[in-house]
This record gives sequence, C-alpha cells and structure tokens, in this order.
Amino acid sequence: MFCQVSRFTETIMKKELLKYFYTTITLLFVSFAFTSCSDDDDDNGSLYGYWANYDEDIYFGLNKDHSFWMEEDGYDCYGEYSVKSNTITITDVEYDNGVGVEAGDKLQFSLSGNTLVLSVDGGKMTFKRIKEDDFDDYDW
Repeated sequence: MFCQVSRFTETIMKKELLKYFYTTITLLFVSFAFTSCSDDDDDNGSLYGYWANYDEDIYFGLNKDHSFWMEEDGYDCYGEYSVKSNTITITDVEYDNGVGVEAGDKLQFSLSGNTLVLSVDGGKMTFKRIKEDDFDDYDW
C-alpha cells in the first residue's frame, strides 16, 4: 500500500509541475506579444514622417492615413496620396498656394534608412528624416 501512495503522490506532483510549466510558457509568450507589438518612436525605414531638403527649402510630411502636407519656399499645400511599389501618387490637393505639386503627379522614390530620394521629371531630390520635435523648432 505504501508503494501505491507513493505513485499517487508522484502523479500529482508531475501534474502540478506540468501546470506550472504551461503557465510559465503562456506568460512568456504573452510578454513577447506585448513587446513585439509596441509602437516604436523611430520609423527608420518607413516612408511616414517628416522630411526636409534644406538646400531647396522644401519640407513635407506623410501620414499613415495617406494625408500629406508640403511647404516649399514659404508656400504650402496639403492633400492625399497613395503608394504603390516605389511610386507616390498625389491623389488630391486640397489647398495649393504656389507649391509645385498637383493631383495626378507621380513621384518615384527610394528609401534607405533616414534618407529619401524622390525622382521628379528626371531630376532627383534628397530628403533627410527630421523628428517632430525638430520640425516644431523651424520657423516656417
């Protein structure tokens, strides 16, 4: 009888250990899920954000909701865009105050880290990513 109690106790201990093991594994996976889904402040490699070309005095922002704004030589506009492959298509310009962008314009782009190169009518312009905090410091 002593052996049967021992086996019974051993079986209960194994079940308890397995329960703790499964709980630990579950908590581990949940912690990875929360960590991997966190929002990053650094959009390195993303088209969205604020961009500047200081030589040409051009600044623009692309939002994830496909709205944009742009300022060129003190004039500004805003509207909507779409992206397919490596082409940005301006779909709507709601306010145009002399900025050289119109609905239907197609801009070829290449993105490498924090550098964006736009090809427009055979010419290329290089933009650098700027942070929102840096953007607010400029006198537009």
